[in-house]
Order: sequence, then structure tokens, then C-alpha cells
Amino acid sequence: MRKFLIFWNNFWLWSALLFALVFFIWNQNKETIGALHDYILQDYVEDFEKPSHQALERLKKGNTDEAQNLLINWREYVKGDRAYPVKRQLLLALVKELYHQKQFENMLHWSEIWHGLDPRDVTATAYWMEALRHSEDRWQ
Repeated sequence: MRKFLIFWNNFWLWSALLFALVFFIWNQNKETIGALHDYILQDYVEDFEKPSHQALERLKKGNTDEAQNLLINWREYVKGDRAYPVKRQLLLALVKELYHQKQFENMLHWSEIWHGLDPRDVTATAYWMEALRHSEDRWQ
């Protein structure tokens, strides 16, 4: 039992020393940290851009289903997140397409979500107001 404890303590000692050495070397090389950060960030953003570009291509053809499904999956991303600019671009394209298709109830739904994400976004507010202007409730 005593040999096992000695072995185990030595294992943790060498592990701690190895970690400290790696941390020290890593801390001295700021370029590596910056390059790794840029790589991870680019990979993260690409995960959103690829499906977004596909949805935008389908929106140009008039198909809004893929964009709506993608935005439903992205509902937890809010202003300030790295993925928000991609989400905003997709919302803008979707709302424009819904406006051209005269689907004002659907446009109201998505522009309301967009306006709720950023009430100071003038474009979101304009599309939301336009959807409200064409709303069924306006005439009741």
C-alpha cells in the first residue's frame, strides 16, 4: 500500500510540474495564443455561416422554410453573441422576402422577434412597423 501511495503522489507531482511548465511556455508565447484564438473563433463563426449561406440562397429562390427553421434553432442567440451578425443578416433577408411575398402575418412574427432582440435597430423597427401596418388586427 505504501508503494502505491508513493507512486500516486509522484504521479501528481510530475503532472503538476508538467502543467506548470506548459503554462509557463504558453504564457510566454502570445502569438500562439492569438493564432489559436483566431482559429477557434473562425471555426465557431463558420458553423453559423455555412447553413446561413444555404438558407440565403434558398431565400433568393423564394423558399423561406429553411431560413425559418434555422432561426428557430438559433433562438437562444442574442445581440452581443458572435453569431448575432449572421442571425441579423438572415432575419433581414427573411423579412424582405416575406414582404415581397405579401406574407404579412409571418413577417409580423419574424420582425417582432428581430425587434425584440434589438429595439434600437432602425431596420428591424421599420419592418416591424410595416408588418403592423398590414396586420389583420389593425382593422378590427
